[in-house]
Formats: sequence, structure tokens, C-alpha cells
Amino acid sequence: MAGVRQFTDREEAGKQLATELREREIDPDIALAIPRGGLPLGRAVADALDDPLDIVVAKKIGASGNPEYAIGAVANAGSIWRNEKAFRGDR
Repeated sequence: MAGVRQFTDREEAGKQLATELREREIDPDIALAIPRGGLPLGRAVADALDDPLDIVVAKKIGASGNPEYAIGAVANAGSIWRNEKAFRGDR
């Protein structure tokens, strides 16, 4: 697939993301990560950019009939993110 990069692991993905942020002259104040899978990536970004790391606690909204397919999320503060295409049934 054109434009899709493969990573050997989440740490490498984080390092590449940090490089991309630097190249685009994006200078975040903090790196946020979602616990479990996102922490290795977030740690690599935070370390590479010399930024603090914090977590965002969220609960996945799974698709009906396929709970592993995330169609959205709810953060601990109550904010909601919805993948509109997935909610309509588009994939």
C-alpha cells in the first residue's frame, strides 16, 4: 500500500513519529499515550523530543458483532471520539 509504513515495533514507530514531528517543525509540550499498546510509542516520542509523557485513559467503543473493531472511544473526562465512517458501517 502506498504511503503506509511498516514498523518493527512500537518503539520504532514512536521514533519515526518524533522524526516526522521535527521535520514538520511541530514542537509539542507533552506526549500523550493510551495505556498498554500506546505507552512504548509515547515513551519513544517523549524521549526523542525531550518532552514529558502522560497518559489518556479511554474506553474503546467496539462495533456490534465485532467488539475488537474500535468505532470510537470515551475518555475519562467524558469526551467522545467517533469514527463516523465506522458508525455508518463503512470500513
